[in-house]
Amino acid sequence: MSLSVLGQMVSKDHECHILWLLDSGEALIGKCLDEHVWPDVILIDAELGDSSGISLCRRLREVNSSVSVVIITSYPLRRYYYRAIMAGAQGLIHKSDYRYLIPVLHEVHDGSAMSVSTFRDMSEVTGADGITISSQESGDDDRPPAPQEWFKSASDSYDMRHSRKYKDKSCLNYMEEMVLRLSAEGMTQNDIAREIGISSTSVRTYSLRARRKLKSKTLIQAVVTWLSINS
Repeated sequence: MSLSVLGQMVSKDHECHILWLLDSGEALIGKCLDEHVWPDVILIDAELGDSSGISLCRRLREVNSSVSVVIITSYPLRRYYYRAIMAGAQGLIHKSDYRYLIPVLHEVHDGSAMSVSTFRDMSEVTGADGITISSQESGDDDRPPAPQEWFKSASDSYDMRHSRKYKDKSCLNYMEEMVLRLSAEGMTQNDIAREIGISSTSVRTYSLRARRKLKSKTLIQAVVTWLSINS
């Protein structure tokens, strides 16, 4: 879906007024941070040419607690789900789910997050099943998501990114967190390697890095520490 087509779709809704269409992440940063032009909702492509939509969301959320951000992607939703939450986004939508676009924009317009039911409907359409949305149990993706792992309002996302717990947690990169998440579900290193498509050696490397960053002597200690940070 091109930028112009996306703009045409949004402009058809009489309650939506487009301030600008930008094809550059740096242009977006310039508008918001330099010119101080903040819309009510920002729709960001996760795969921008000059930067990551996730990193842009993170930069915007660091300084703004009121603007809602929705990430849009052509990849399976599971690829960006957790990172979008941690970056401070209020929603995530697949480009093929165009009929959900306007409803999601309305959902997040007042600063709230997209609803669980909307995300569930989109997951069925795009085949994005298998998204692990709770670390409490494994093998049960039909239950409601754990509150700490669902999209938050703009203000709550801002508070999360500035909290001490988040600062501790953000020392881990995405793959290190993924290894701990899957370890918490009872997976072995070989299981994790097959699940995310990397070698067992790489899993051990990410595990070791996570243990060092969390000052844990064992993987179990690292998992316990990480879960306590996420609680």
